[in-house]
Amino acid sequence: MSGVSIIIPYHQHNNYIRDCLDSIVSLDNDNVEVIIVLDHVKIEEIAQVLIRYKDTLNLVCIEMDADTGVGAARNMGIEKASKEYLYFLDSDDYLIDQGLNQMIAVADQKHAAIVSGITVDTWYKRYTFMKDYLMNNKSNTIKQYNLLEQLFKSEDISALNTLIRKSFVCKHAIQFMKKN
Repeated sequence: MSGVSIIIPYHQHNNYIRDCLDSIVSLDNDNVEVIIVLDHVKIEEIAQVLIRYKDTLNLVCIEMDADTGVGAARNMGIEKASKEYLYFLDSDDYLIDQGLNQMIAVADQKHAAIVSGITVDTWYKRYTFMKDYLMNNKSNTIKQYNLLEQLFKSEDISALNTLIRKSFVCKHAIQFMKKN
């Protein structure tokens, strides 16, 4: 299975970052790099949380110097990413078990530049949501589009829950808008 760099902009979501990182651990995928870009946060402020994952995740933490905002953080994550695929995850979100692995498998099989997953809105902590979701929902977690332009015309497309081949991003010089 190809590798993925998961880019997480972080700005004071201590209540949720554990769920976010626990969901990455549950992927059981050794070819994952987790890049946490700290926006107006010093590493010392999150170190106690991150120490828990030092043996289970390939973690890279970057403190932003000047540019701020989620767009700048994602751009910095793209620059530092070393894996074939990019996946953007907000620090207050989490992955559904094996959903990202399914997306990687589809991208590898179809040689796709972009694979979009299904987003499920929830206000529950990960454990509560996963227990209910897995018991009641067995549907596919991947959306399929026939043409690239159909993907970008979709109203529900987002950088979140979308796996993107890094070479595609670099070839087309794709960047997120920075805060003014």
